Amino acid sequence: MKAEHKYAPQSLSEVIFVSQQTQTIVQGYASGQLDGHLLLWGPNGTGKSTLANLLPNLIGGQDASVERKTYEELMAMTDIRDYFRNTVQMCKLTGQGKHFVIFHEFDENTGKQAKLWTAIEGCLSDVMLIITTNHPMKINNSIRSRCDCIEMPAITPELILPRVQEILRTEGLDLPDQQVMYYLVNQVVLRDVRKYMALIDKLLYLHSQGQALPSWKPSPPALVKP
Repeated sequence: MKAEHKYAPQSLSEVIFVSQQTQTIVQGYASGQLDGHLLLWGPNGTGKSTLANLLPNLIGGQDASVERKTYEELMAMTDIRDYFRNTVQMCKLTGQGKHFVIFHEFDENTGKQAKLWTAIEGCLSDVMLIITTNHPMKINNSIRSRCDCIEMPAITPELILPRVQEILRTEGLDLPDQQVMYYLVNQVVLRDVRKYMALIDKLLYLHSQGQALPSWKPSPPALVKP
């Protein structure tokens, strides 16, 4: 199994945040101390989709009600507002609380965004919209203005090093931090978690086959100013 899937975050503590403030805000939503719709934005491979998929269960419990219809299926409905109202009523009867609507790469859904928002807004806080995007400005302003827009910047090698080392050591490969950092900096072109995980797969495969790992050069010692 790929490291990307085997070691996908199962809790908020396993999600890598660039900013402590962002982590605190997300924890506020997960704990119910903050409430509202979320727009998670940033480049590929920063954990946006992972976080969006985790939040419903963190907020609403393991039986959280999550919308299964696609954006296209919802837009094809005659009365989306009535559909959501009925869904909310069912959630209340079954003790599920909120109904969560998650759309990934929402900027690709360029049509009828206002129609979706009008339907969701009619349900007040009983429906929570969580969307991810690489291009927030492509999303209808009526949606952006009503969401808490949370930036998810690229993950640097320094930030992901502890997680990579944890995975490598769990799989039986113990390497110096300096060596792993060299690989993260020089063999991963994009600061994308998927690319970092792919590097782990390659290192573990070479190790399992008894092959030498890629060559690397220790960083020169930092110059000490007199």
